[in-house]
Amino acid sequence: MTIISTLISNICTVHASDSFITRRTVDGGLALIEGEQSKIVPVRAWKGAFSYWGLASCSDYGWNTVDWLRTEASIAGMFRSAEAFASHLASELRTKLGLMRFRNPLEQGIGIHFTAYERLHDYEIPELFLISNWANPSYDSLRDFSVTRETFHWVANQAPLESHRDFEFRKSVHEFLQTRKFLVYNNGSPSLFNRAADGLFAMFCELYQENTLEQRDEIKTWLRLTRRPIEAVIQAQLDFVRESDRRVGGQPHALSISPTGEYWSFEGTNTIHHL
Repeated sequence: MTIISTLISNICTVHASDSFITRRTVDGGLALIEGEQSKIVPVRAWKGAFSYWGLASCSDYGWNTVDWLRTEASIAGMFRSAEAFASHLASELRTKLGLMRFRNPLEQGIGIHFTAYERLHDYEIPELFLISNWANPSYDSLRDFSVTRETFHWVANQAPLESHRDFEFRKSVHEFLQTRKFLVYNNGSPSLFNRAADGLFAMFCELYQENTLEQRDEIKTWLRLTRRPIEAVIQAQLDFVRESDRRVGGQPHALSISPTGEYWSFEGTNTIHHL
């Protein structure tokens, strides 16, 4: 399992994740396969990015999720809209994973955060498309792949609907973000991550609304904010969990995208790069 977090503000969108990829051993422990590679992939055609949790690879079928996402990102501009591209991704996953056989069906569970900026009436409005076959946040059952828009239904506390693509709903998201508020989506290991993330993001939100957040208009601030809960869980695992039972860890990563399509990454201890 992994932990990912996606934050949407009026300054930028940010994806953050740990880098652990593990597999279950015969004795019930966890074997580390990868601990450095980013799980975040830019999608420049839509001023967006992917991050994922769940299925990372399947050697029996030559499947690697990051490689597949990079290939898909390279053709994203062929689609008429970000939403059409998201629907294509769900269809491709349905087909490709449907040809694979897993010892445990839950091993094929996967979720993708795909963010994009949609230009509507001279507004650049961010959206998060959730593409997943998980049936619930407990990740204990699967369903068919679906694509949902996630921003308006969180802003308005409504169930996600296809009509939320319409301008009146998208403009509501834009206006919400202009009021010193932001949206956060956490997935991957809720029992580990959400307790830490919810508290930290609540504090950040309070500072932002009070206008006391230092350098609040700087993208580097939002990169650090989004990555901080990931770092906290990684450190807690290092400090308090047996090595054979650590489900998250390794190098934390963060990638931001501005409404104009500028990309910045936060790697290492304190290094921010313009991409």
